[in-house]
Amino acid sequence: MHRTGTSTRLFIGISSCIVIISLVAYTVNTCKGKAGNESEKNSRAIENSSSNDQEEVNNKRGENDSPMFEYSNQKLTKAVLEMASQRATRWMSFRVSDVHNMVGQVGGKSHQKRPILIYENFVMKPPNLDHRGVREIAFYEAIQATHARNKRGGYHTYRSFFGSPRDNNASLSYPEPFCDKTKVENETKLLHRLELFTPKYFGTVKHDDGSSSSVVEAGPFGIDSKTYILLNNLTSHFSKPCVLDLKIGTHTYEPDAPEEKKMREITKYPQQVQFGFRMVAMRIYEPSNVKADEEGYVYYPKQFGQSLDTRESVKDALRTFLGGDSPPEAIKAMRSNAIKRILRKIKLIRGWFRDNDFLVFHASSILIIYEGETKENTEEGVELDMARVKMIDFGRVRRQPGGDDGYRKGLCTLIGLLEEILKESFWSDNYEYLE
Repeated sequence: MHRTGTSTRLFIGISSCIVIISLVAYTVNTCKGKAGNESEKNSRAIENSSSNDQEEVNNKRGENDSPMFEYSNQKLTKAVLEMASQRATRWMSFRVSDVHNMVGQVGGKSHQKRPILIYENFVMKPPNLDHRGVREIAFYEAIQATHARNKRGGYHTYRSFFGSPRDNNASLSYPEPFCDKTKVENETKLLHRLELFTPKYFGTVKHDDGSSSSVVEAGPFGIDSKTYILLNNLTSHFSKPCVLDLKIGTHTYEPDAPEEKKMREITKYPQQVQFGFRMVAMRIYEPSNVKADEEGYVYYPKQFGQSLDTRESVKDALRTFLGGDSPPEAIKAMRSNAIKRILRKIKLIRGWFRDNDFLVFHASSILIIYEGETKENTEEGVELDMARVKMIDFGRVRRQPGGDDGYRKGLCTLIGLLEEILKESFWSDNYEYLE
């Protein structure tokens, strides 16, 4: 059906309201009903408190754990995909062309049927065709919803969507936590802060290579194989980017996953529970290495990360990524500065997770990038990035009271290892621990 520009904007505005209402909904119970049930549960918990208190807490957290976005609601998934598409067309009115495969993709090679593409200074990430794809898009849209739209600030706008139902659909009844405006305000502030640690998001675009052999696959949630999430290219300001993909958290599966899925994930890397992360893959610029490719890079696949079964072996692998035991003095100074920046950024993310008491990130990753070029790293007189740290992969974000202990553990382990490496292999007298 043809729509005018005005009607399209009206549709998107209404859809935005509906979608944002449910972006954070993890139950369809009404406030009154939910509050009554919780009160009854709490009373029973007090009466039955014993040496199994911790187990009861864990069980309660499990009961309240559910996906951040209600992806089973077809109306909402359609609306959020429409929002994402419209977001891109606000500034991109032309057809995406002259794209090419990302060179040096380190993660997702084994299961990703479609490669990540590069378009100018942007990354085009193919979302999963199942629920993970729409959940990732919805997560980015949720962050966008926290932006300031008026003088009152973004969190007021975000919170206002929970004031009263927008229609008579029973599935949009507000769950108990979001009847509390203070909780919504705090949550919105945290989501807004999180944008600093994620790639910049520009919506979704469609791209088809035009080949007659290409078959358009369509998933059950409205995403097809021509859909791409448009993000900024995190490596665009690096001459020779060295990249490490770390899967953060003690568990990479969701609590409602089938048992065979859980066992498959656990057997991939049993030490994930111990360390709180695992190395997915890394790519290092090391042209002197006999294993280097024609561009001077050495690639370490997932099998390398899965072979690291002790803390010391993990530390050695991180040391290898950062330049080895005894780099030349000139390189040591550059790498020392890069490690300090990496530590500073990871500690900022750790600070966010200390404040986060409502979200858990299953199978999410941190991407660490540093400059592998040892020559002066300037372009038109402007110093380029020495290091970047960004959170990626948001297809399994859930609500969980208390936040994400597994992610916190992984960050603390990583910080400890990096500080040890800095002292042991890149020490300088002017180094100060970065709190």
